[in-house]
Amino acid sequence: MSRRTVGRAILEGWVAAQVQLGYEMSKTPSITLSQDSTGHKHQNIEAQHAALRVADYTSGQTDVSIKQTPTTRVLSIRPTLDHTAEQSKLGWLKNFATIIGYYIRSPLFQHEGLSLTLQLITRKIKGMNGDHANNEKAVADAIAEWKHEMGVEEMGAEKLLEMEVTYLFGVLWDTNERSIEEAGGLDAWKRLSASEKAELDVKVMKELKMRLGQEVYDCLEDAEKRAIDELLWAGCCMHKDQNSFKGGNTQMMSYWEKNSLEGPIVLANKVNTATLQPVLNPNAQPGRQLTDAEVITLESSTRGGVKTAAIAGQGKVYIVHFKEKHGNEFDQFPDTSNGCFGTYGNAAGVLFAYEKDFIEFLETVKMKKHKPGWTNIEKNLVNALKCPQTHQELAVLGLIHQAITVPYLGFFRIVVCNYQGKKGLIGHM
Repeated sequence: MSRRTVGRAILEGWVAAQVQLGYEMSKTPSITLSQDSTGHKHQNIEAQHAALRVADYTSGQTDVSIKQTPTTRVLSIRPTLDHTAEQSKLGWLKNFATIIGYYIRSPLFQHEGLSLTLQLITRKIKGMNGDHANNEKAVADAIAEWKHEMGVEEMGAEKLLEMEVTYLFGVLWDTNERSIEEAGGLDAWKRLSASEKAELDVKVMKELKMRLGQEVYDCLEDAEKRAIDELLWAGCCMHKDQNSFKGGNTQMMSYWEKNSLEGPIVLANKVNTATLQPVLNPNAQPGRQLTDAEVITLESSTRGGVKTAAIAGQGKVYIVHFKEKHGNEFDQFPDTSNGCFGTYGNAAGVLFAYEKDFIEFLETVKMKKHKPGWTNIEKNLVNALKCPQTHQELAVLGLIHQAITVPYLGFFRIVVCNYQGKKGLIGHM
């Protein structure tokens, strides 16, 4: 196929997907939104999904049952201007507008006659999930606020339609006067173009519907208000464990100083090592006053079990050595150089279990060089593995990973994350 044919096939497939999404959104009783984002070469890329109940196309049935398991549909994967909640919200609105636009112009819409509007989608949105990042929570809050505004505006529009003609005429007259006032007077209004007048009319009309809708909303029962505003937010269990692990490690690192105990050895980078040499030297003069530069460098340098796990995952040379010594028992060191869940706890356990083997391997590397010696990162790893305090932190991190992280994440990866599943886990714990 030619380049042009491939391009048209992809475009036509995308259009068909938008029509299908519109059809499914018009039939499903509820929608749950989901999103996540990542960065690539300083460009934020966001993926947005929707979980909804769809017909079983294999059986030929077109009816949607509330008992059906929701299906995940990808709405978009696109770059955004930034990683803000406002940009994410605009991305959702753009997706909905695109889906509605293609669906209502399709032969399927004309055949089925199922309407799809932004207000209808808003009513059907009942949940949203994402990770525990502050931005994702802010997006959920923004969607909840937008859902509330759309519900209030819809009630305002319905109240307008219910008004008597004479009263409605008076309200619309006042609205027109408001538009002229917003423009800066009658002369300014006359100088506006037709599109500018229409834009101003839409703005003032929206304010009117919001005011009328708020009056209706304030008179509703609490249950009726919940039906309009209901939006359940669920976080990511894996992020929850990650945050707990991070918080626990922070508390563990502060334990040494709080209890006036000697902490793990400092693992300074290559630049800071020269500055801290007088401080870290075992033969350093006791009681010597630290210089300002040494204090700043010492405070900026890291230490402990997590840092040790991080620097241990920087190379791959050891794999052959450990394969020969342990066979299939040792596959590969946890990839702490990339953002993977549970790698630091897993790495801590590996370092604790194979501590002597790692030291032996590093000693071998040192002597195999043309000019025997360690690089700064190799020296840091050896010193950390020989440090009793670092050894204790590695033991704690490894135990937490095996006793809590592994069973917790395993449960939520296998069982559907519904309320009953979580309730069962809580009861078990």
